[in-house]
Amino acid sequence: MKIQLLVLFLSTVISAFKITDGTLKSSKQELGFFESDSLRLNSTEENLSVSFKIKSNTKPNQIFVKLTNENGIESSFKPTTKKSGESYISKLSLPFTKLPTLFQASSKLFVSLVIASEEDKYFETVGSIENTPYLISKSTYKPTEKFQAKPEIHHIFNEAPQTVDPSIAVVFSFLSIMTFFTLIVSWGFNGALNFGNFKFDLSHFAFIALIIGYEVTFFFYYLGDSIFTTIGRVAILTGPTVWFGSRLLNYLGELRVAGQR
Repeated sequence: MKIQLLVLFLSTVISAFKITDGTLKSSKQELGFFESDSLRLNSTEENLSVSFKIKSNTKPNQIFVKLTNENGIESSFKPTTKKSGESYISKLSLPFTKLPTLFQASSKLFVSLVIASEEDKYFETVGSIENTPYLISKSTYKPTEKFQAKPEIHHIFNEAPQTVDPSIAVVFSFLSIMTFFTLIVSWGFNGALNFGNFKFDLSHFAFIALIIGYEVTFFFYYLGDSIFTTIGRVAILTGPTVWFGSRLLNYLGELRVAGQR
């Protein structure tokens, strides 16, 4: 059992990945892996380069350069890898404009290597990148709207109009007046209007006044009086209207019998 554990340990040590000659490079700055300083980017024309050498007996199945912002959001990029002697050289060249817009607006990015094969794995943060405030201001990033509770919508309904639209009122009034005058003229041509038989009787004028009273009642109803107030006024006018109207109709009936109508 001890011999098996020793063999496993030795195989792990022998095949473990070793990273050398790692560099982070921009157009104006170059840093080695694991340095305390950050690579500063200050222009959209910057080009980020990551290069490193992997010492391994076999080529890893997975090699990625991972960028992570300060909120833990990450994105992986696959570098080109070529064999050189007993090592593998990986290089990644990434223009700033090719970075996700979220990363372009992030103040700091952490650079990690993800290397793995069936036997071994390597995952380490090897450096960091800082975007200057000027560069962040040039970013076109807009936060996406998240699925979450929204502020309650308070809809304010418009008040009901107190009067009809002026244009409708003018057209209706014009048509009403024209209809009235047309009716008067047609009665005149047909002889239906005979002022010679008009009797100046108080009941006749009272009936006409009551008809005008109905018009005034409906006018105030249009201005805002309640339906109950309107019904009450109509009820008051109904009795006298029937009385004086019957007298007027009796008078017109007498004229018709006498052949004067």
